[in-house]
Amino acid sequence: MNLRRLTLTAAALALMSAPAIAAPTDCDYTWSRDGVDITSEMTCSDAEANLPEPNQLASAEPCEFVISSRSYLVGDAIAARTDAGASLGEIRTEISPEHTARVTVRVAQETTGATLTLRATGAAFVADSATAFITPAEDGEKAAVGIGHVEFDDDGALILPIAELPAGSSLSFEVELAGDKPGVNAELRGAMPECSTTPPPALTEYSPWADTERSCEKGTMLQERAATVREQIWNAEQARWEPGPATSSTVTRVRDLSAAEIVQCPVTEQKSVTDWRDIRHDCATGNVEQQRTHTTTRPKWDPVERTWAPGESHKSETRYRPMTSAEVAQCTLVPQRLTLADLLSWGS
Repeated sequence: MNLRRLTLTAAALALMSAPAIAAPTDCDYTWSRDGVDITSEMTCSDAEANLPEPNQLASAEPCEFVISSRSYLVGDAIAARTDAGASLGEIRTEISPEHTARVTVRVAQETTGATLTLRATGAAFVADSATAFITPAEDGEKAAVGIGHVEFDDDGALILPIAELPAGSSLSFEVELAGDKPGVNAELRGAMPECSTTPPPALTEYSPWADTERSCEKGTMLQERAATVREQIWNAEQARWEPGPATSSTVTRVRDLSAAEIVQCPVTEQKSVTDWRDIRHDCATGNVEQQRTHTTTRPKWDPVERTWAPGESHKSETRYRPMTSAEVAQCTLVPQRLTLADLLSWGS
């Protein structure tokens, strides 16, 4: 729709005389006149100072389709911006100098059970003025399905139910505004078919297991690894689930020591030795054979029971000493006077 030029108001003249900005992306609003972009002619701070604050939007729930935008008539120019859902489509509102708003809705993704809500700022909608419904808005686009009746709520907001907006579809209509500084805040909300409100499984990455603490007593090794988890969160702007911020935690487990690792476990040995004791007197040589026992106690790993069992080893040591005079005298005794113990410990 082409807008006819109006005599600029003082506010509009101030805006148009402001310094130009270098890049349109520096401004939250895009400006147009007669359907032609004039964003580079405007200064953001001056422009936005003359525009009202937008209505607060409720946050989008998972699988909820949301597009919101606002448009204002300033002099003979239109300031517009999209606050949410730019990737889903657009709601374009052109306001003529006669305060006729042409609202055009286009969607890039399908939505069903949708509701288009328009709230007037600086003006009010004229009752029963919503006319000229067209779908699709342009040739080559798809048509909206099930456009309902326009209603107004207690606050004067225009409510339009739409049963289905296929991907690539559009519609447009006109509505009259009564007021000095007309503006329109528009919001389209609907459901996203085949979208699950249950988030996909979280993305989890693990580092390799690392040995941290060996227990030779239990024959086990404590291991740990880092788990990085990214829960799926709903991106309302892109209308999709995607991995959120990463959170890290430590996961532990216990494994059995291998045979090679058991061998490396330090084992405490205990050694003891008995006293020397006489075991044989040799009268022919005049020597006494003595013996003592060395005992080594060393725990031994039982791979079946997986526990340490006591283990002992013994070693005998022998030496000889000369007989004492009393022992030599024993050698001259009459054999029948010797006891059995003497016979066992004495030689021939």
